[in-house]
Amino acid sequence: MLWRRPDRFEEWLRLPAPPPCEDPRFALRRVSEADFERVYDVVTESFGSLRTRDAYEWIYGRNVSGKARCWALVERQTDRFVGVDTNFPWPMARGPRPLAGFLCGDWAIVPAWQRQGISRLTYHAAMADPWRAQQSVIGWPNVKSRGSARKGGRAHRHHGPVPRGVLPLRTRACLQTVGWSPPLAGSLGDAALAAFWTWRFGGGAAVRVEPVRRFDSGFDALTERCMAWPDYWCPHDAAFLNWRYLDNPGIGQHVALATMDDAQPTGYVVLHLNGARAWLTEFVVPERPPEIRSALMARAIGVARDAGCGWLEFFAPPRWRHWPWLRSVGFVPMRSERVLYINSPSEPLANSLDVWQLVPGDTDIL
Repeated sequence: MLWRRPDRFEEWLRLPAPPPCEDPRFALRRVSEADFERVYDVVTESFGSLRTRDAYEWIYGRNVSGKARCWALVERQTDRFVGVDTNFPWPMARGPRPLAGFLCGDWAIVPAWQRQGISRLTYHAAMADPWRAQQSVIGWPNVKSRGSARKGGRAHRHHGPVPRGVLPLRTRACLQTVGWSPPLAGSLGDAALAAFWTWRFGGGAAVRVEPVRRFDSGFDALTERCMAWPDYWCPHDAAFLNWRYLDNPGIGQHVALATMDDAQPTGYVVLHLNGARAWLTEFVVPERPPEIRSALMARAIGVARDAGCGWLEFFAPPRWRHWPWLRSVGFVPMRSERVLYINSPSEPLANSLDVWQLVPGDTDIL
C-alpha cells in the first residue's frame, strides 16, 4: 500500500546551527513556521505576486507531506530577511522503498541585494545541512536559475529538456501547431474537430465517468497498481491528491474525473484549467481494458473544451508509461522548455531522467 514518511520538521529546526556565514554582513538561519510570513515577503518582493497569501500557506504550512524547509539569509544590521532558499517535502520512492523526497521551491533575493553574488550563500547552507546527504531533491528550474547553475558549476544536475506533448482541441490550435496563424477559427472547424475526438474515443462511450469531489483511500490501491515503478517515482496517495489539487487555492482550476465500477475507481485523471491552456496533471489508468483510458480522455477533452481551452498539454520523462498511447491518439511532440533538476547524493542511480516517472502534478506551479 502507499505510505507517507513522518514529517520531522521540529527535529530539523533543532539541528546544530550552521557555521558563521562567510560574508560578515549576514547570518544564515533555519526558518520556523512562525517566520514563514517573512519568507513570503521576500518571494513577493523578488518576483511580484507569485502567489496569494493563502496559496503560500497552502504549500508552506499545509502540505500533507510536511512543512517547508527554508533557509534565510538575514542582514545582521537590520535583522531583515534578504534571501531565502526553500524545499517542499514531496512523496518519493525507489520501487517500494520510500525516500526522503523534496521538491525545489522558492529561491529568492530581494531586489536591493540582487546581482551581488549572495544567492550562493543560502544554497551552500542548504547543501551543508547534515540531513542533506540522505535527501532526494528534484526541481524545475527556470531559465534564470539554469544560468546561475551554469555559472556555479552545477549544470550537470539539470536533465532535459523533458518531453512535452500537445493535443489541439480547436481548429486555431491545430493550425498553430503546424505553424499557421489563422486570423479566425470557424465554428464549423471546431465542430468537426470535436466530432473527430468523439469518434477517436468512441470505444469508451459505455464506461461511466464521474467527477471526483474528494479522493478517498479506495484510490490508493489503484494508484499503486497503475503507477508503481521499479526505479524512482512519486506515490500520490488520496491525502496528497486532495491537498495538491482539490484544496489548491492557486491560479486556475483543477478538475478530477474517475471511471467507476461498482463504486470502485478503475482509473482517474486530473486537469488544470487556466485560460486557453489545460494540462493533464494526472493520468492514472490501466492498459487493459483500453476503454477506461479512452473514456477518461474523451471526458477530459470535453471538460477542457467547455472551459474554452485551445489545447491540452502534458510533459513527463521519456520513459513515462503512457507516452506511446498519448502520441498514438494525437498528442503532438512540441519543443519543451522544461528541465528537471535532480540531486540525490545517497541515490546515485536517481541522477538520470530516464529512471523517473513524473507528471505535471509533481511541480509547485500548476
